[in-house]
Amino acid sequence: ILDVVTKMSQQWNIEVPKPKTLIIHEMDNDVVLITGDNITAIQIGEIYIPFLSEITLLQKFPKVMVDTGAIKFVCNGANVMRPGIKNFSDFQKSTS
Repeated sequence: ILDVVTKMSQQWNIEVPKPKTLIIHEMDNDVVLITGDNITAIQIGEIYIPFLSEITLLQKFPKVMVDTGAIKFVCNGANVMRPGIKNFSDFQKSTS
């Protein structure tokens, strides 16, 4: 169980809190649903994806707040321009 949490922390580059309970649900050969205290994620192969409804977990990720006028354009693939950014958290440069 701690191995799963450690892998999530390393892959997401955030500190994932160690849950008291963690349940691993095997869905398919390469698909696993992971549920626990403030953690809901899916594992596909070696990739872990957090559920978007898991607010406590998502708050640990870096974020950018954009102006409401920019949302439509960003959702359609536009780059975020500086005037549209209202607030942001610290980011680390990606190594990939």
